[in-house]
Amino acid sequence: MLSLSILFGVFITIAGIYYLLIILILVGLSKKRPIQITGAPFFTSVTVVIPARNEEKNILHCLNDLVQQEFPENLMEIIVIDDGSFDQTFHHVTKFAGENPSFPITILRIEPHPQQSGSKKRAIDLAISQSKGELILTTDADTRFGKKWIASMVTCFEKFHSEMVLGPVAFINDPALFSTIQSCEFMGLMAVTEGSCAMGRPLMCNGANLGYSRKAFDAVSGFKDNMNIPSGDDMFLMMKIRKKFGRESVQFNRCQDAIVLTEANRTIPEFLHQRLRWVSKNKRYKDPVILIVAGVTYLFNFFLLFGIITGFFFHPFWILTLFLLVGKTLIEYPMLHNYAAFLGKTKNLKFVLLAQLLNIFYVSVIGFLGNFVSFEWKGRKINPIKKL
Repeated sequence: MLSLSILFGVFITIAGIYYLLIILILVGLSKKRPIQITGAPFFTSVTVVIPARNEEKNILHCLNDLVQQEFPENLMEIIVIDDGSFDQTFHHVTKFAGENPSFPITILRIEPHPQQSGSKKRAIDLAISQSKGELILTTDADTRFGKKWIASMVTCFEKFHSEMVLGPVAFINDPALFSTIQSCEFMGLMAVTEGSCAMGRPLMCNGANLGYSRKAFDAVSGFKDNMNIPSGDDMFLMMKIRKKFGRESVQFNRCQDAIVLTEANRTIPEFLHQRLRWVSKNKRYKDPVILIVAGVTYLFNFFLLFGIITGFFFHPFWILTLFLLVGKTLIEYPMLHNYAAFLGKTKNLKFVLLAQLLNIFYVSVIGFLGNFVSFEWKGRKINPIKKL
């Protein structure tokens, strides 16, 4: 009974620390600083970098959104990097450039090679080496955004004199249940991104909507010390910029014009491979705060899964797990509602309990397997242990 009491005590302690972290995120969200585009002249030149691999179905939508940007063309350049595509991505981009001769677009190509694992970082690094803009904006080839996306990101960059701007990302509305559950879960991740950034300790960012100064990229040597890690083109750079330039150097752009949309995963295998890719970089983190938060989050979700399974054999675990799960849901709900209201997606919150169950499973299982299990990304099979 003594060992059981100790286990219960550890379980409750971890839960308490996790609840405290969520409260701190809520405090950060209360400090939100919305960005308003004033229409004043812009002074910052921008390079939009789009790494694309096997994106023939999506790349033209992304490029058409860029053509419609309400931002001076003389301050903008677009660099698309065809990262070894085996489909018609390069052909589509080349044709688009020919049909829009006045549009400032450059096309780079990394030739496809069946034995080459490749890296998104290498593609972005190649583009930046040939860029001219003071501000680098990165997004994915399968994203959509409004006419004021660039203007909004530049406004935040100029207003706060920041070195990095984190932009909001959301899933495209899809009535499918699995997509809606993912949307609810992803809103929680973005709320943590904004709340932690407002507290001066950004815990996350997303390369689908990210901006950073060329000066800061060069000052921290870009991806030099993590080029061989298959993921993390966004996170490692964020941590290095914050460490070198300080708390105020990274800002979150809370502006609806800045929202970048992407599709949720269509299938469970796609979802699992995406999460394996995200987790694969965790063991390379060096920031102590991020390591502590990641450890507490993993342990709490692991204990919840452990409690659900163990409850079949020892019912008191079900009571404790239910109590802590209800507490987790209640304390996270204001955070989720805050961000869902910003996105206009509060109706998705009716699936919050299903999202909680998904979260418990994938954080516990994928959080462990992602350190050594291979995954597929854009047609490439990647081993997180093996160097690229």
